[in-house]
Amino acid sequence: MKSFLSNAISSVRSAAKSTTAMYEKHIREKAMKIIDEKLEKNGLNVEDIDAKDYEAMVSDASKDIQSNYNKKMAQAGLTVLGLDLISGL
Repeated sequence: MKSFLSNAISSVRSAAKSTTAMYEKHIREKAMKIIDEKLEKNGLNVEDIDAKDYEAMVSDASKDIQSNYNKKMAQAGLTVLGLDLISGL
């Protein structure tokens, strides 16, 4: 019985790590796409930007995307609870 539970727990942990990695990869790819579009709009190439500067821009965009996702998830949770009108989100 213990081995069954430990196998189940380890598979849940593995799935959680995998999902987290996929989520972080998705956010980073989306941020890179946004930054690349902004650079193109301003007539610049990725090669024209220093690697550290590009990484900083991607990091900032990732934070913005993640913040936006968190706000949407909170709003969805409050909607499910029927508290969306009270919260003002």
